[in-house]
Amino acid sequence: MLNNYRPEHIDKIYSSLHENRKPLVCPVILPDDDYVKRWMSVEYKGKSFNDNTTEYYTAKKERVRSKSEIIIANTLNRLKIPYRYEYPIHIPGIGTVHSDFVCLNIHKRKEYIWEHFGMMADSDYAENAVNKIEKYTLAGYYPGDNLILSFESTSRPLSAWVIEHNIQKYLM
Repeated sequence: MLNNYRPEHIDKIYSSLHENRKPLVCPVILPDDDYVKRWMSVEYKGKSFNDNTTEYYTAKKERVRSKSEIIIANTLNRLKIPYRYEYPIHIPGIGTVHSDFVCLNIHKRKEYIWEHFGMMADSDYAENAVNKIEKYTLAGYYPGDNLILSFESTSRPLSAWVIEHNIQKYLM
């Protein structure tokens, strides 16, 4: 029996079922495609935009707040990483925050918060960024574990290479 036992075949059995039979079966482990569909189908209300702000759109025609967020969103999309833009999360000590991205590592079935801090040359902005990172840490979100951070300033613009490196390291 042990020679023929292949636990990975359980996924294949469910996947091979006719689409009309799948609703009748409760899979032991939801196949990745179904898991992603379910994860992406969560409805939420993102943060609103002011009327007078510049409009930036991703390749998916999703409105974001900056050119840097376009780079991040388009890279996530190109590499087929599921994400939610400005998904609301409750953080003790802060309240509800709309993190820039909540991303899903499909293989680990683990969510990561991605915060991009784009104006680090502004001392008030940088101070707020440090405060936000501390609050995330106290709430159980740790850089390198379930929190991805990216930064830029006027003298150090966002690197598309660094974005892709973060995606490869944490989300693939």
